[in-house]
Amino acid sequence: WPQKSGLILSGSDITLRNSTLRFSAGPLVSIIGTRGVITNNVFADGNYLVTDAGAVSFGKTFDPGPGLVVSTDHDFGFNRVYNTPGRGVAINALRNSTNNVNDIRARVHHNVIHDVLLRSYDSGAIDTVATDGQYVRIDHNVIYNMRGPSKHGIYMDYSYKYVIDHNVVYEVNQPILLNWRAGWNGPSTPGS
Repeated sequence: WPQKSGLILSGSDITLRNSTLRFSAGPLVSIIGTRGVITNNVFADGNYLVTDAGAVSFGKTFDPGPGLVVSTDHDFGFNRVYNTPGRGVAINALRNSTNNVNDIRARVHHNVIHDVLLRSYDSGAIDTVATDGQYVRIDHNVIYNMRGPSKHGIYMDYSYKYVIDHNVVYEVNQPILLNWRAGWNGPSTPGS
């Protein structure tokens, strides 16, 4: 489901603005490629099959090899995501191209995300698993109304190198979860 369904934005410098996307079995939009701008949109009633893709998907894995999935330097801001059975925004393959905390180009910011994870748990409104974000910035988002155990506002599940600041998360049992395992240095470590 990730990067294979919904409206697929694949390429460089694509803008999706002032749109409403609703009702999809998988993600409403799959965002891959480079330097996309996704702004001032409404994403609702997506991913009703509760796939691993979320309502908004930046792809499942990051692999910069020839013809494989690359999702770098996207700007996802000023959107509303709501009423989805699973994850809100799945950022697994989203990366900052510079891998430099002082030169952040990839952002998830100023979004309102609510009433997600309606039929699932152990996930988040903004979520990734076992990834190196290369300093993707997650900032100024408002996340609310997710009741029940193992429902997180921002969930960095065994992930590292993200900048998370100035978010407001409320009416959520676990606002932010930063999972880590001692002695583990990232997804490429043998035996991890």
